Amino acid sequence: MDLDRLKEVIAIFQEAKLDKLEIKEGDVEIVLEKGMKVAPVAAATQQSSFSPMKELSDINLEKTIDAPMVGSFYRASSPSAKPFVKVGDRVKKGDILCVIEAMKVMNEVKAEQEGLIKEIMVEDGESVDFGKPLFTVE
Repeated sequence: MDLDRLKEVIAIFQEAKLDKLEIKEGDVEIVLEKGMKVAPVAAATQQSSFSPMKELSDINLEKTIDAPMVGSFYRASSPSAKPFVKVGDRVKKGDILCVIEAMKVMNEVKAEQEGLIKEIMVEDGESVDFGKPLFTVE
């Protein structure tokens, strides 16, 4: 599988509602799993100029966390509280990232996987629609 095709498959996988994808082409096997940590790859039995770890390092592994509902986005639990997260914070699965107020109910938005907050894409108090990107996580 060439690098362009691999990048395309990864992009589709990131957007899909799949947790795991396995692809096997000849002697090459690729496993993509959301929340998976990259581990060193064992050397192939046949020599090749293809270096999967080097070429995979060039692929953008950022993911967006999108609004699960329509409502008002808040970075903190109250106006006087500090924000749940800021750019540069490392989060774990289950950490609260923000709240979305919908019909007078505060709904917590939690991290689906471990990662680094790269960008906060909405302003505090901003109205958001279902599916609107809120955070970029790497």
